[in-house]
Amino acid sequence: MVSVQFGQAGTAPVPEEGEYLVFRIPDSGVLKTATPEPEYGKAADKYYYVDQKGTRTEIEPTVGIHGGSIGGKEGAPPTLSFFVGSQAEWEKFKQQQTNK
Repeated sequence: MVSVQFGQAGTAPVPEEGEYLVFRIPDSGVLKTATPEPEYGKAADKYYYVDQKGTRTEIEPTVGIHGGSIGGKEGAPPTLSFFVGSQAEWEKFKQQQTNK
């Protein structure tokens, strides 16, 4: 599961490449950033896996990105969460969460 925590004091803002914000997710799966929650609406999000050499491989959102949500405690900066993996991996993850 990936989590992006917005509006976090003492952290770096998310860099931009052209018109895109570039969220570089660490191995922990949790990115804390000073960037405020982005405005929502119609967007052309792109997702990539980046290997050790920096080579980007696009992840098709309808195939590899699941369960996206944004929320948080009242008065606290929001957190964006989503799962990266196959549909089968997503189903297994959801089942494991249900059994906790």
